[in-house]
Amino acid sequence: MAKSNSKKSAATDKKTQGKMKKNIDKINKSINSDIKKMDARIKKMNDKINKEIKKMNDKVNKLAK
Repeated sequence: MAKSNSKKSAATDKKTQGKMKKNIDKINKSINSDIKKMDARIKKMNDKINKEIKKMNDKVNKLAK
């Protein structure tokens, strides 16, 4: 009887592991998606900052002449 219980529990554990793996995969996909969105935002912000720096440099160069 103890053996059949342990087999049943092992099967249940495998099922649980499968569900957990699916959940972990979902979470990983979500995290990766969020990272991509954040990377895009950071790139946009960097572009804006670089544009502003260029404007300021141009102004400084005009004043220096």
